Amino acid sequence: MSTAARKDFNDWVVESVDEAIRDVLGPEITDKLWNHFQGLLGITREEIPYRLPSLFQYLNATLGIGGATLSLVIVKKLYAKAKVPLNYAPSRPLAEYIDELKQILATK
Repeated sequence: MSTAARKDFNDWVVESVDEAIRDVLGPEITDKLWNHFQGLLGITREEIPYRLPSLFQYLNATLGIGGATLSLVIVKKLYAKAKVPLNYAPSRPLAEYIDELKQILATK
């Protein structure tokens, strides 16, 4: 993936996480949750694109089905930003979709 494509992807990830939190949990929670990610997990906005599997795992562990829903919304928003159709299968780990999207974007 080119440097420009990597920057776009990373920006899309951060935007997707922001939008998903806002849409699912509400705008007042967004900054609080980012502060929580940084304080508890040591994950900053800049690191999120490289640590999505850890984020998904944390959301699922702390929010249960709500975390799974939030993680799926993040993936859906990311695919929409990349203008790539998402062929979702519930049995497939969400982290695989991120790897797949990176591969697709690398060939564009």
